[in-house]
Amino acid sequence: MTPQEFSALALGFDGTVESAHMNHPDFRVEGKIFATLAYPNEEWGMVKLTPEQQRTFVEAEPKVFRPCSGKWGERGCTNVRLAPAKKRTIKAALQLAIENVSVNENPKSQPHAKTSQKTSQKAGATRLKEADVNRARRHVLKILTSLPEAAANPSGAGHLSLEVRRKRFGYFLVNHHGDGRLALSLKTVPGSSRKWLLAAPERYHVPKYVGHRGWIGIWLDVPPTDWDEVEEAITDAYRQVAPQGLLKALD
Repeated sequence: MTPQEFSALALGFDGTVESAHMNHPDFRVEGKIFATLAYPNEEWGMVKLTPEQQRTFVEAEPKVFRPCSGKWGERGCTNVRLAPAKKRTIKAALQLAIENVSVNENPKSQPHAKTSQKTSQKAGATRLKEADVNRARRHVLKILTSLPEAAANPSGAGHLSLEVRRKRFGYFLVNHHGDGRLALSLKTVPGSSRKWLLAAPERYHVPKYVGHRGWIGIWLDVPPTDWDEVEEAITDAYRQVAPQGLLKALD
């Protein structure tokens, strides 16, 4: 990958613009920097990830990603070595970086935070069609019927907690924190989240809050949804927590 290709990918998302900071190019959305170029030198870029997202990318592509030095690196800022990087992987990292800076992670520090959050959630909800949400929910519930004693318990604001004997193995998420998206977050076999993420970064992502524990996120609003693949992922998540007796019944 060249610096020009990195720039083109960063500017390929809605609302992103190029600016400059500390004598090198940066890329912003809503005025917030989510990526930079040419630091520490022309061979490198940077993306703002969360610490758990950073660990996933560094473990998956250690020749491409490395934590930035100091406190910035501890917070998730991640250097990208451009030459060996693949466009698909960098696009996935940039998408996460944009989402990270677009979400207000410290509402107490912002005036009128409660009003802003409610407005954001309402705006996000309008991007989701009720028919699509209901259709996806029915698919997920149908998959659960094939898993012994699996249950989908309401978890507020249209979300479902996927459980077996009170052990959670996933979430069905509708407009989570006002993101306007429809998604699943699922427990995975240790290390397997990298396979999903790198295979199809437009469909899979590292979910916030649980990504550091090896969970994987699946966007259900990116057509077409491969429900056989979703069923495989849900079943794998179920297997991580279900008692042996139930696994024997499943097999």
